[in-house]
Amino acid sequence: MRSHDGGLAGRRGGASSRCRDPETTQCPAGAEFDVIASKLRPPAVRAGTIRRPLIERLALDDSRPIVSVVAPAGYGKTTLLSHWAENSSQAFAWVSVDEDDNDPKVLLGYVARALDAVQPIGSQVFEALASPVSSVPGSVVPRLGAALWSMTVPVVLVLDDVHLLHNLECRDALSVLADHVPPGSRLVLAGRDKPPLRIARLRAEGRVLEIGPGDLALSRPEADALLRSAGVALGEEDMAALHQRTEGWPAGLYLAALYLREGGPLGTAAVSFGGDDRLVSEYMRSEFLERISQRDRVFLTRTAVLERMSGPLCDAVLELPGSAAILAGLAGPTCCWCRWTGETIGTATITCSGTCSWRNWPGSSSPACTSR
Repeated sequence: MRSHDGGLAGRRGGASSRCRDPETTQCPAGAEFDVIASKLRPPAVRAGTIRRPLIERLALDDSRPIVSVVAPAGYGKTTLLSHWAENSSQAFAWVSVDEDDNDPKVLLGYVARALDAVQPIGSQVFEALASPVSSVPGSVVPRLGAALWSMTVPVVLVLDDVHLLHNLECRDALSVLADHVPPGSRLVLAGRDKPPLRIARLRAEGRVLEIGPGDLALSRPEADALLRSAGVALGEEDMAALHQRTEGWPAGLYLAALYLREGGPLGTAAVSFGGDDRLVSEYMRSEFLERISQRDRVFLTRTAVLERMSGPLCDAVLELPGSAAILAGLAGPTCCWCRWTGETIGTATITCSGTCSWRNWPGSSSPACTSR
């Protein structure tokens, strides 16, 4: 579970809180729902963070009640939404999702508490959450949906890291809530994989604003501003080359700034900074390799010698079948270095046309894999 400052994970017990103070973890009248208080607050925006034009797009394009923000790790999804909340006059209700929220009453208890902090939503939702016999789809979700619809204060309800939700009841509940967003309010779902919504229908109805990796990638001026805020200044040509190499991946550019601050050569930054850098390897381990199975780590280690990877080629190298399915799985919600479009991102390329191919960061043999 992700660590959140200022909160302790406590006993959940299926009961709910009706406290409107987000710092309170014990509730009156014997109701118990110990919460992680910081899950109900947007993370603080780090000093020097680049303000994105996307914030204005999110704020102004309020005709669509659903916002989907989907991108691999390091694209600044949480930072963007935190910036939006910090600079908006609109009320925000925030839930940072983690693995422990794969219990529908726990997840919906956090949602109810976040909304209740904006405006009291009544006792019926909390009574349904507290009842050990209440049905989530038959009682809790309808009451929460009705409470959301009846709110007189427009609210932006953000659920961050929804890719961590694999419980079907949780995912279905969010899909139903998406149909109960009142005019003027927004439901924002952010994560590394497509949200649990009927996206095709919402898209056809013009009800969803979709933000993806292409929107979140930094432009050249933004990349230059990011490096300067980190104390690094590159010439125009070097900056252009580094931006092209990282394709605007915010985490990659920030790691490049740290690399240069540690003594990396300024004049050859775009050539010398790559997948074999210690900072990149550590990032890949923590954000990707440690989140996948032992089988997938072994697969990546044994195939890391390949510059390009495809199902048939990996089958031949490993002398085992099934590589295409593994590559497809690695391009899913936990993948922090690839996207399913056939375009390079940071360290790899994936294409999908019946078979999948994957190319390592130019000039590296994927040391983040071979070091395991």
